[in-house]
Amino acid sequence: MCAQSKRVTIKDVARLAKVSKGTVDRVIHNRGEVSEESRAKVIEVIEQLGYKPNMYASLLASKREYKIVALIPEFAQGEFWELMQRGISKAAQEYATFNVDIQTLCFDQFSLNSFEHATARLLDNLPDAVLIAPSFKSLTSQFVTQLRTKGIPFAYVDSKIDDSDYLSFFGMPLFESGYLGADLLVGRQKPQEVACFRIHRPEDTANTTAIRREGFFAYMREFHPQCKIYSQFLQPYDPVSNEQILNLFFEKHPGVQCLITFNSRAFILADYLKKKGFVDKVLVGYDMLESNMARLKEGVITYLITQRIENQGYEGIKSLCDKLLFHKDPPSLNNYMSMDILTRYNVGYY
Repeated sequence: MCAQSKRVTIKDVARLAKVSKGTVDRVIHNRGEVSEESRAKVIEVIEQLGYKPNMYASLLASKREYKIVALIPEFAQGEFWELMQRGISKAAQEYATFNVDIQTLCFDQFSLNSFEHATARLLDNLPDAVLIAPSFKSLTSQFVTQLRTKGIPFAYVDSKIDDSDYLSFFGMPLFESGYLGADLLVGRQKPQEVACFRIHRPEDTANTTAIRREGFFAYMREFHPQCKIYSQFLQPYDPVSNEQILNLFFEKHPGVQCLITFNSRAFILADYLKKKGFVDKVLVGYDMLESNMARLKEGVITYLITQRIENQGYEGIKSLCDKLLFHKDPPSLNNYMSMDILTRYNVGYY
C-alpha cells in the first residue's frame, strides 16, 4: 500500500521557519507588519514544502462579509423571472456559508422609471457585485458605467450589453434561437404566409426578442423569401384587449396557419386558439413557463424552445461569488445555455 503524504499546514511552515503561525498567516495574506527577514524565511519554507493554503478553510474562518444584488424584473408565480429567482436562491444558499449575502431587487420590466429607481437605490447602498437583467439598454449602459467607475464587478443574465466590460453572461444564443424557431415553424413546408406575435414594450427595452426576430427573418429570407410575414402586437396583461386584437387579425388573415411568438408569453396566443377551437395551427413559442407547458401538453402549442433559466441565475451568481471569494474569472465571457426543443410527446420527461 502506498503511503499517504501528510498535508502541510501553517504549523509546519511556522516550525521550520522558526516564526509564529500568525506571522505565516500575515505573509500568506500580505497583511500586517512582518520583518523582511521573517518574510524571506516563510517564503523559502513554503517553497520547500510546497505548501498551499486551504482557501475554503480560510474563507470559512474569515469574518469578511460580501453583498451581491440581483437586479431582475418583478414576477408572479410560474413566470420566467420566478424560474431565474430559483437559481439565484439556490446559489444564495450555497454561498451563505462564506458570508455572502445575496439579495434580489426587482423592477417593473415595462417601466423605465421603475428600473431607474431600482438602480438609484442600488447605487445608494453599494454591494460588492451585481447580477443584472438588462431590460433597458441605455439605462443599463449608464448604470454599469457607474459600477465600473466604482470597481464593482457585474454579470448579465438573459441578455447583455456588448462592449460594457462585464464579468460574464449567461443566456440563450438569441439569433440562433430565432433561426431554430423559424425552422420548426415552417421546416420543409412552403407556406404562403406566417404570423409573428410580439409584446408591447417601451422603446428602450433590451434587444432580447429583437435579436431573436433577426434570426427568424434571416432563416425566412434564406429558405422562404416568397413568404408573407405578418406582425401583430399584443398586450402583456390585458386578455380582453388581446381577444379583440386577435379576432380582427384572424378575420383579416384567416388562412394563416404558422404562428410564432418571440417572448415567453406563447400562452396568450395559445389560450385564444384553444378558446376559438383553432386546433389546426402550428404555434412555436419560447420558455418553459407553467402556462406554456400546460398548453404544450394539450397540443395547442406545437413546439417550445426552452433554456435552462434556473441555471442562468445560479451560474451568474456563482461567477460573481468566485470572483469575490477566490479572485477567479469564469472560463468564458459568454456562456450560452443549450436550446431544448419540447413537444407534447417529450415534455413529460423534461
